[in-house]
Amino acid sequence: MEAGHTHSHDSAQAGSRTMQTPPSSRPASHGSCSSSSSSSTRARQQAASPIMALERDLFALITSHLDDPSVLCRLSGVSRAMRSASACDSAWAPVFRRMFGSALLEAARESLHEHDADSISIDNIPRWMCIRPYLPWYEQELTECLDMWRRAPSLKIAFRILEIFLVTDFTREPLGCLANVRGACGGMEEDESRSTAACFLFWASREGVEGREQFRRKAIEMMTTKTPKAEEGAAPDLERERTKAIRQVYVRQFDTKGLSLITATRLFLEKTSMPTEAGRLCRIMWDFAGVCRERMTEKDPLYGQSHDVVYLLVWAALVLNADAHNPQVKQKMLVSEWVRNTQLAIRGIPPPAEHRLPDEDPPPPPPPP
Repeated sequence: MEAGHTHSHDSAQAGSRTMQTPPSSRPASHGSCSSSSSSSTRARQQAASPIMALERDLFALITSHLDDPSVLCRLSGVSRAMRSASACDSAWAPVFRRMFGSALLEAARESLHEHDADSISIDNIPRWMCIRPYLPWYEQELTECLDMWRRAPSLKIAFRILEIFLVTDFTREPLGCLANVRGACGGMEEDESRSTAACFLFWASREGVEGREQFRRKAIEMMTTKTPKAEEGAAPDLERERTKAIRQVYVRQFDTKGLSLITATRLFLEKTSMPTEAGRLCRIMWDFAGVCRERMTEKDPLYGQSHDVVYLLVWAALVLNADAHNPQVKQKMLVSEWVRNTQLAIRGIPPPAEHRLPDEDPPPPPPPP
C-alpha cells in the first residue's frame, strides 16, 4: 500500500511539474512522435515495395511452399495480390494435408468440384465433414459451418471448419476425436495419422491463446498418459505406441536448433501447458531432452553427451529456477551447491552401454538438494 501511495504521490508531483512548465520550455513531443511514426511507416513501405512488385504467379509459388496456416493468414494483409495468393487452394493444400491427412484433402477437393450450395443441408453434408457422429448439441455449430461452406467454398474454409470441429471434439473426448479423423474418408496409414495428430495439436495449442486453455491441457494430458505395458510375449499395445509417437513428433515441432539448452527449455515451457503430475512431466521432458540432444552441433558444449545427461541438466535447471523464484523456499540454494549436486548426479549416470532401451520409461527427476 505504501508503495502504491508513493507512486501516486510521485505521479501527482510529476504531473504538477509538467503543468507548471512554461510553454516555451516544453519539448515538442507530439511533432517528434508524428515525424518518427511517418518515417517508420515510409521505411516499412519501402521495405515491402519489392514484395509488392512481385507477379501474382510468384506469390502463388511462394505460398505453395508454406505449411503453417498462421503464416498464410498473416500474409493476407500484406497486399491485394498476396491476399489472393494466400487464400488460393494451391497454398492451402499442403497445410491441409499436413494437419488432416491426404484422405480428407482429396474428399474436400471432390466437394469443391461437385459443389452445389442448394443441396447442402444438415441431412446432406459434404463427406469430409463426417468426422463426428451427429449429436443434438452440435447442430448450431454444424449449421454455422455449413453456411460458411455455402458462401465461399475453398480449402481455407474447409480447414477452418475442421479446426472448429476438432478443437471441440478433442476437448470432449481426445482419443475418440483422433480415432474419427484417423478413419475418416477411407482412413490413413498409421504413420501419417500420428504425424497429422501431432502437427494439429502443436498448431492448435499455439494459436488461439484465449479460450483454448482446456484444449491445451487435454492435449498434454493425452500425450503424457501412461498406458500399461504389454505382457511379455504379447503383441505390443498399439494405443501406447501411438500416444508415445504423437508425443515425440509433437516435441519435434519446436525449432530448437542452434539454441542453448536453457534457451530451448525456456521456449518449450512458454509454449506448452505443462502437466503438474511428476510422471507426466518426466515423459514429455525426456522426449524434449532427446530432441535437444539430436540437434546439438559441435559448437555446443554439451555436444556428444548422452540422453541421460541432457535430461538431468534440464531438470537441474528447472530445480534451480524453482528454488530462485518460489517464495515458499526461504533458504535459497547457492550456485556452488547447485553445481556440486549436479556434478554428483551426472557422475552417477551409467555408461552408454548400460542405458535403458528407448521404449522404457524415463528416469524420475533428480531429488531436491
